[in-house]
Amino acid sequence: MGVDFHLQSKQLHSEDFARYNETEQLRPRYVKFDPVALQRVAANAVGRDRCLLITKLAEGGFNKIFLLATDDGREDIARIPIPIAGSPHYTTAREVATINFLRNVFGLPVPRILAYSTSSNNSVGAEYIIMERVQGESLASRWLSLTTDEVKHVMT
Repeated sequence: MGVDFHLQSKQLHSEDFARYNETEQLRPRYVKFDPVALQRVAANAVGRDRCLLITKLAEGGFNKIFLLATDDGREDIARIPIPIAGSPHYTTAREVATINFLRNVFGLPVPRILAYSTSSNNSVGAEYIIMERVQGESLASRWLSLTTDEVKHVMT
């Protein structure tokens, strides 16, 4: 099923052409979950009455990222792994273990895990991680502007 390379130039640059095979490409990234249940889990994890807002922040290579805001203004993050992220259960378990190890053993300022499930057999209907939202700038946003010495410092 190749692309017809005899398409006119106008077609090659159209938005419709960019969506060629879009449904098939997006299917492996689809995760069915209950956002209301995710809000309940998040509110419960931080001892709040309710979570008023859930907003999708991003979708990376491995997770869908949501901002959760409680009734008192607290903001946390929910991560829901997409199916192509890796083996169910192990991907989430490995991420939680790594974050907790970095925080508890090395004392690195990584977000605290508030709640998680390594199974989709829960009220949310999907694996999830709920963690603190940390303020600051991501390493990824600064990486290309770092000097060689700064990169060495980060890597060692």
